[in-house]
Amino acid sequence: MLEILRIYSPGLSKEELFQELGDGIGESLEVIKNNTPKNREEVMGVLSSIKILSLTIAPDIGLMWSHYANSHRGVVMRFRSIPAFDSPFGMARPIKYSGVRPSFFTESYLINSLSGLQSVNVKEINDAVIYTKMAEWEYEKEWRISSGSGRNKEEPFEDVPFGYNELDGLIFGLRTSKEDRQEITKLAAAYPNIEFMEAIPNQVAGRVDVERIQTQPNAATAVCQFGSS
Repeated sequence: MLEILRIYSPGLSKEELFQELGDGIGESLEVIKNNTPKNREEVMGVLSSIKILSLTIAPDIGLMWSHYANSHRGVVMRFRSIPAFDSPFGMARPIKYSGVRPSFFTESYLINSLSGLQSVNVKEINDAVIYTKMAEWEYEKEWRISSGSGRNKEEPFEDVPFGYNELDGLIFGLRTSKEDRQEITKLAAAYPNIEFMEAIPNQVAGRVDVERIQTQPNAATAVCQFGSS
């Protein structure tokens, strides 16, 4: 901070600088102190309505199946980004995993604010919050798409349709029931490019392997094929 002040008042000693600019510094610090709660409220207000789609590039992590797929009873849906269709999946960004939480109102921020070199950058803060997680979650290999407040800011979540060609794979869980496999296969018939797969336990590696189902099931053959797996 002292170096910044010297730019505007060269040749003065430290004592002279603070004598000359002390009142202004005090007023500026008071403004920052008063504005900080307002800035925090503004940031939290924006964050409270943000909608996020969480994705992963690792469908073989057992903990992920346990946490997010009803203890292996659900399915994983595989999507692809198609630039020609202006696919929103192209907006996905990888999570940055860190050992410390993002810090915004740091000493450098206060100094830059005091000198007029920086103001609150809500977008920068939002991005840091949305795309940063603690290091213990790194195994999830998460990517996210943020749509801002979405179509309706007041709704806690929204269902957004995806294109017929964007869904190109389904992975059945270790405990997906025969009935659910049959029903999901019927629904998948509307999507022309789906590859059917299933999770296989890998006890040695402590994970699940994903294997392709050689004969892609249709609604008529699903019960027979899945019942024998």
